[in-house]
Parts: sequence; C-alpha cells; structure tokens
Amino acid sequence: MTYEEILAEAALDREHHDHVVESSEVSTSEDGERLIDVRLEESLLLLVRDELRDARGTEPRPAGLQKGDVLRIYGRLFGVVRGIALVERGAVTAVFRYLTKEQAEAKHLQEVAEMKSERKRRWEEKKHDVARRVALMPGPFQRRFEFFMRRLEWGPEFGAYEVFCMEEAVKISRICKTAERVREFAQADHAAQKAAAEAASVALGDGHSGNTFAAACHLAHAYIARPELLSMIHGALCPLVGCVEYGCYASTAAASADAKDDET
Repeated sequence: MTYEEILAEAALDREHHDHVVESSEVSTSEDGERLIDVRLEESLLLLVRDELRDARGTEPRPAGLQKGDVLRIYGRLFGVVRGIALVERGAVTAVFRYLTKEQAEAKHLQEVAEMKSERKRRWEEKKHDVARRVALMPGPFQRRFEFFMRRLEWGPEFGAYEVFCMEEAVKISRICKTAERVREFAQADHAAQKAAAEAASVALGDGHSGNTFAAACHLAHAYIARPELLSMIHGALCPLVGCVEYGCYASTAAASADAKDDET
C-alpha cells in the first residue's frame, strides 16, 4: 500500500485505543531508523518505530512527540501493537507504523510457522543425543518419554523441555530417596536444596524456572511413590499450554474412560 492508502485505512480502523503522551525522547538505531521512546499518561512506556518516515515524506514532530499529543495504538490489547498513529482533533494525521488486522494475523501465522520449522531443525540435530540421555534414565522415565513421542510433533515442540525436567527428577529422587523428603525438598529454600544436593553428590542443572523445578519435583515424587503411574503424570508444560496441546495422558480417551469408571 502507498502511504496515502495506509493513512486512509488507519483512519477507518476501529480496533484501536488512544493514549495521551506525557514525555518522549528521540534516538536513532544503528541502521538509521528513527526511534521515539514515549511515556504515556497512564505510566505506560512505548517504543515508537517510525517505519513509515520515508514513505510519509514529512516529519510532524521533528523534536519528538510533545506532552499532550495523542497516540492511537491499533490492536486488541496494548501488548499486541499492529499500528501507531498521531491523532489531532480526533483525526489521524500521521502514521508511524501500521498493519491491518488481516496483515497482522498473516504475519503472526508466518512467524509461528518459521519458529516451528526452526524448532524442528534443532530437534533433528539433537534427537539422537536426547535418545541417549533418555536411555540412561530408569525404565519408568523411558516409558514416559515413549508415551509422549507417540505424537510426531511433540519432540520438536516440547521434547527438550520435558527431558530436562525428567533428568532433574531423577537427580532429585537420588537426593531425597523418599516421597516425603521430596515434598520437603520442594518447599525448602535454595540454600537447603543446594546443601542436600551436595551431600548426595548430585549436581542439579542450571537455568531452572519455577515451572521446571516444580515439574521435576512432581515427577520425582511420583517416581518414588508410584513409578507405574509416571507416564500418566501431567506434562511439564501443561500448566502453560494445556493438556490437549501437550498431549499428556489427561487428554487421552483412556483418561476419560478412567474418569467415567471412577464415577460409577
């Protein structure tokens, strides 16, 4: 689209919200792009990339946006910005960047496809090493991995995350030895956890998030208490992506049948 077409499209776009500028600061990126750091009256911060500066051919605010200026932000949520424009007397007078709703959705789908392709490429590179690591784990963990691998897309999407949690669960089971001690370990502070690991000559992995550590402790507890049920425990990322997306046991027909049996 030409700039004039973009301006007309933005003027008709109803998926937007307006914000008043408190202050701004202009800078230039390494590749020469004009950047405007904006503070809005709601104490929100916004980086305005003036992507349409050359196409626009004019500079509505050479010194940067001024206190009281109104910015129109396009998108359903503030965190999902597909366009930014300057509004004066209720009319759009300059557009800094803009995608229609359809263009933004198409761009998102393309980015998701590219990310999936990259994850698949990385998985293909390391899947043999992952299989080697899993082969070193106790049988219940190997069977858990095999259960998830029934879905071809699972490995590239979630495999590395799940295997890390399983490896850490094996370590935690060696540190704690009993299910009760796993519960205590999970609730202890970091210093106590580190001391317990050192006493057992076990080195826990770096880079744990709250979710990976909780998942590892949960798996360690299940492994010690009921190892035969380990494949039925929720996937490590189920709290974030859901059971159906992750493909854990809870999303299967067998789980539904078990739930009906429990009700009768």
